[in-house]
Amino acid sequence: MSFDTNELIESLSCENNYISRNHIVEYLNDSVEQLLEIKNIDPKVDVLEFFTEYFKTVLEGNHILYRDFLFVSSTPYNRACFVQKFLELFFQLLSKDEKVNSFEMHSLLMLICVNFPKNLVDKCFRILSRDDNPKIWFKDFIYLFQFQFYYQEFIQESMQIYDDGKMNSDEKSNDQLKIFSDKIFCLIAESKYECPPLNLIKEALNEANKEFDFFEFLHKLALNEKIIKLIGKLPCPNELIDYEQKLENIDKSKKEVREQILSDGLNLSNFKPNGLKQKSLTNISSCMAKNPSEKKCSSDSSSDTDT
Repeated sequence: MSFDTNELIESLSCENNYISRNHIVEYLNDSVEQLLEIKNIDPKVDVLEFFTEYFKTVLEGNHILYRDFLFVSSTPYNRACFVQKFLELFFQLLSKDEKVNSFEMHSLLMLICVNFPKNLVDKCFRILSRDDNPKIWFKDFIYLFQFQFYYQEFIQESMQIYDDGKMNSDEKSNDQLKIFSDKIFCLIAESKYECPPLNLIKEALNEANKEFDFFEFLHKLALNEKIIKLIGKLPCPNELIDYEQKLENIDKSKKEVREQILSDGLNLSNFKPNGLKQKSLTNISSCMAKNPSEKKCSSDSSSDTDT
């Protein structure tokens, strides 16, 4: 039997790219680690059922609830899911006639990730205002938060480029923008982390005023519908009303889950990352135990074949 070596190499390369691009290894490692921990609680846990539930929660985006920041921020998908779940939990704030501040948003974020860093939240508010303790609308915050969190490394690097350019203020404003643009393009070309699409970066830079405002540049990107759709977890700003109505109509069981999440009241003084993971393990185990009668029938039927 003959085969084309080049085709085989190309096929393996595509598979490796898929595995790398979607961070499959990270999820496999985490699932095995959680399985070993839950086996300490229940040595008789059904391994196949556990992996089924684990990856079901990943697909649903619930796997990031109660996890520590290291895990929540470990992949772009985790970050996007975290922002989505945050909005689902606190969507009522979309219709509030009151603005929110950084402290309030950080307090809410800590309900689902107790060691979420406040400086990340502060940076979102800084995009719209450089005042002390600024207040912004929740609907503005959610898009700024998504952009800041999802593209955290890109923003940090581009901010450094911008600050370095300000130090060399002898250049004319047009020349400064040109230098900034060229360095941003190089940054995107060489980066190993998520960056906004190059064509959308160019559009935003072309629309920039002569007096380039870096924070206005970030704000435009955060509200760009193509970027929002690319991340794929939040509705576009013009769809928020329908989205809020949809969440209002969620069934009672989901409401109870949401209320349970908010009422758990994690003890910040006794915080341990493993404690958060334990909560996540408990969530998975509770899913596995939803239908005890079915599970009993299953185990009875399988016991005949056990050795």
